[in-house]
Amino acid sequence: MQPWFEECPERLVYELQALSAAGYSYTLDDAKKAAGIIEITVQFPLNGDLHPLKALFPDSYPYLPMSILGSTLPPGRHICPNTGSLCLLQNPHSTWSIKDTLAGMLNNQVNDIIRAHLDPTNAVEAQDGVQRSGQYFYTPESVIMTSDWTIPKEHPYGTLIIGLESKFEPDKPVRGAVIEVQDSKGNPLAQLDNRISQRYGVRIRGRWVRLAAPPDGREDGPGPLADGVKVANSLSIPKLDGGVDVVGLLFPEESSRGVMVENWLFTIRTINKDKSKQNYSLTRTDCLDQGNMMARVASLTPLSSKKVLIVGLGSVGSMIAWQLARAGIGQLNLIDHDFVQVGNLPRWLLGLPYVGRGKASSIGEFMSLSYPYTLTRYVDYKLGAPRQNAEHVGDGKILETVMQDVDLVIDATAEWGVSHMLSDICQSQGIAYIWATGTPGSRGGVVGRVVPGKTKGCWKCFQHHQSAGSIITPVQDDLPEIQPKGCFHPTFTGTGFDMDEVSLSAARLAASTLCNGQSDAYPALGWDVGIVNLWDGQGKPIAPAWTTYDLAQHPECGAHD
Repeated sequence: MQPWFEECPERLVYELQALSAAGYSYTLDDAKKAAGIIEITVQFPLNGDLHPLKALFPDSYPYLPMSILGSTLPPGRHICPNTGSLCLLQNPHSTWSIKDTLAGMLNNQVNDIIRAHLDPTNAVEAQDGVQRSGQYFYTPESVIMTSDWTIPKEHPYGTLIIGLESKFEPDKPVRGAVIEVQDSKGNPLAQLDNRISQRYGVRIRGRWVRLAAPPDGREDGPGPLADGVKVANSLSIPKLDGGVDVVGLLFPEESSRGVMVENWLFTIRTINKDKSKQNYSLTRTDCLDQGNMMARVASLTPLSSKKVLIVGLGSVGSMIAWQLARAGIGQLNLIDHDFVQVGNLPRWLLGLPYVGRGKASSIGEFMSLSYPYTLTRYVDYKLGAPRQNAEHVGDGKILETVMQDVDLVIDATAEWGVSHMLSDICQSQGIAYIWATGTPGSRGGVVGRVVPGKTKGCWKCFQHHQSAGSIITPVQDDLPEIQPKGCFHPTFTGTGFDMDEVSLSAARLAASTLCNGQSDAYPALGWDVGIVNLWDGQGKPIAPAWTTYDLAQHPECGAHD
């Protein structure tokens, strides 16, 4: 692929002519041009002085904009103090137009930035917060988690207890979390939620210090740590634990325009084997807090107090479990008797590392690791298995355990007898019940709901309605089932992404049901049964076509007598 200015040389000519027409003096770096890079330095006039602004053009120009460095311009929120890069556009990849030019950026955006810096009341800018923590140079893939703590102002420094995913190795990124923040005497000031801290098996000690302003972001030498040393001189001497010295810098920055918070930055220091050199790096942080995690989906907040049982963790059930966990459900109880096989992978949630393991335990452990604010419990058990003796736990005890205090049961078994049993139990115990199934060939599916005391019909009413044709039957494949090598029972063919349509609607219906009646929560869906056709009757895939129904009582259903 040719450099953009060789593929379209007239564009570069156009850019340079526009600079000249606007009266700017500039130089084009010919050496870099020969290497395939366009770098233009413009002498920008301001109050009788000339400021050298360096414009760097990406390979993807003119589809994406240039960057402009201007560290000598009047300082302010629109210039990165570390690099001198100007914040020209709020969303550069969206608001830049291929018709824009460097001259236009200088005339408009750069002048707007200068006016805003000289007069902070100037309202020409977006209302974003300036977050210095996003402008430092971090070791890739490194992170030390914190939480939404408020460290009392009277404490300027102290000790950290840090948990790591594994023993520190100099050539690998640091990944862990602050388990506890202590004051200078070792008294706890803040602690990480135990649901998070228990996953970090390695413990080391570090130090922390509070800064009055964001630290220096230079890449060379101590960088930000130098600012910490100004507050606590003892930080100048490394204090290794497990081969590493970790110092947390706590400093104020904006979370949104005008809203100040305290954020963390972690410096990592090691020493060469011959003790001849100290090595410095930075590790990014993130706020691991349930409120922070759910801020983007505030309408799902009521789910955090809800408990759901999912029976059946195949292609439909595994995806429902994942959707509810990422939606912030408070507790997931999972039950399935099957184990993962290679043939499951094209339409199952997880991949090859889980082959040979139980579906319930695999999904359960994955959810516990990935979504710590969801309590996940699982049972590898086959409903309907006869007890061999009185000591064996049977269906009754298992169901009593997994259904205790649940707000909703989701049945993804696609087994008529199990659905019959679960629907009856839920009806008798006043528990909301959702069933979700796909059809052979993944051609379509059914999602249904019964809320005792609200839904007029029941699962058996649905069966009567389908038999009578008052609720349509989704399209299905008439091809025979297959039994791949290693599979102990026949199964249908069909794609995972087709079945996901069923799972996603079941998750939406579950969220809607659980949030019902809560203010500012996910709204109620105005239907009880949804039938989806993903293929037409001639064997061609179509856009998902849903037909929805209120589940009315059927006159031939004896369950309501």
